[in-house]
Amino acid sequence: MHNSWLWRGLDFSIGPGQKVGVIGRNGSGKTTLLRTLLGLISPHEGTVLSHTSIGYVPQRSQITFPFTAREVVTMGRAKHVRIFSGLTTKDYRVVDGALEQVGITQLGHCLFHQLSGGERQMVLIARAIATECGVLILDEPFTGLDLDNQERTLALLDNLASRMGIGILFTTHQPDHLFNHADFSLILQKNKDVISGHCPDILTESLLSQVYGVGIRILEIDHQIKKTRHAVVTNLRSQLGR
Repeated sequence: MHNSWLWRGLDFSIGPGQKVGVIGRNGSGKTTLLRTLLGLISPHEGTVLSHTSIGYVPQRSQITFPFTAREVVTMGRAKHVRIFSGLTTKDYRVVDGALEQVGITQLGHCLFHQLSGGERQMVLIARAIATECGVLILDEPFTGLDLDNQERTLALLDNLASRMGIGILFTTHQPDHLFNHADFSLILQKNKDVISGHCPDILTESLLSQVYGVGIRILEIDHQIKKTRHAVVTNLRSQLGR
């Protein structure tokens, strides 16, 4: 039966330097999609093909021991270390490079659990980069971050894609993140086929209103450098009164 599916009809690829944003309501299967792409879940139909290594940044860190930020990033080299062997000069060079690329070299000796939420997010991204991945998958990387740290994270993802050629896939609850920082969008809706396409083509007021169940208008702001698009809820008062 069709209603037994979380989602289906998904067909897409992530090319070098391409940024893919995924949105959908809670329970629509965003995390399940990521777990499937990572090989943790087998799809009931279809296949997942990977021609490069995949780095992963979870929504929440499970690190509780007093590791330094540099030690956390070094964990990204685990799969490159041979059994009964230690880290090599290359491993240390890659770790230092990941810290530098993310812009957190100065945090290397700080204890991870004492860092702010935005700083911890940067450390986890550096750990994923240290795996020398070709694709980076992030599960709601903006959750719990203030606006400044959200913009810093988005700018970093833009940089990793444009300068290092890393393919990026991230899930989010904010359509604005896709408008202004993604090349391609996936819209998940439970028990419905996945809607996919280039952001300007599919992120329309009518579709976003249907997905989220509230009236949404898209505003375009003309800055000196570029134009940005933003989704605004238009019937918030009626929703709060439910």
